[in-house]
Amino acid sequence: MHARRVSLTTSPFSAPGRGKDEARLPTATSDTAAGTACADLKVWNIASYPRSGNHLVRALIEYASERPTRGCPGASRDTAIHRRDANARSNLISIRHEQPVAAKSHFAKQIKQNEEHLGADRLILVTRDPSEAIASHLARTFERKLLVTRRRLRRAVEAEVDAYVALLFAFNAKPDSMRLHVRYEALIDDTAGLDEARRIVDAVSGNRQAMTDAAWHSIRETAKESQSALGTRSPALRDRVRAVVASYITYDEVEAFLASGQWQRPGSASRGAAHSS
Repeated sequence: MHARRVSLTTSPFSAPGRGKDEARLPTATSDTAAGTACADLKVWNIASYPRSGNHLVRALIEYASERPTRGCPGASRDTAIHRRDANARSNLISIRHEQPVAAKSHFAKQIKQNEEHLGADRLILVTRDPSEAIASHLARTFERKLLVTRRRLRRAVEAEVDAYVALLFAFNAKPDSMRLHVRYEALIDDTAGLDEARRIVDAVSGNRQAMTDAAWHSIRETAKESQSALGTRSPALRDRVRAVVASYITYDEVEAFLASGQWQRPGSASRGAAHSS
């Protein structure tokens, strides 16, 4: 008997303050131009599957725009990055205008909520290798379970793959001029990360030159320190999740879909056999 296959071909969307005595790092707006520049910024959705770098992108955008971001709809504890203790210690992010510049979303319905409630009509999609992202997320969910059966794990992975893919369809439904794709792996790379950060800053605030290597290092440190402790996760369980995810979806398939809008699954028959009970 074969397990239910994940639907990958039908879109769920219809297409249509710093310390006074500290050296100030450059920001995306000058003091004299801050009011006009920030007021003209658009509102962005920052969408990603959990454990894919959304928090880091929010910290970068708050720093560059000097405007706050919002957490996922309904998540009252998911506060703006500048309000967290890590920023109180670093005095890195200053907020000059209280109108949100972006809002976080982990699921397709949250993208729609941010569009309706905040006018977030532009979309940054942050992707991470689905095997790594889903393994990290599900291992946290399952780590207190005494027994995770093959069937239970497979069903959980199917649901998470569906959630991951729905974000891809939401991104592809946007015009090119209103979307930006960011790869988590490139963003955290020691060599390519600064260029990726500048690309995001340029899209949001129009001033990529304001992002220096020193600023980017400080943003990464503040973002890391401001995240909640995630606890330990079983390496063996993560390996099990990775293997199941890889039989449903690969990063190459994700990037091919984002580039073409067409889902191509070479070897799908053999993957289907892998899901036999």
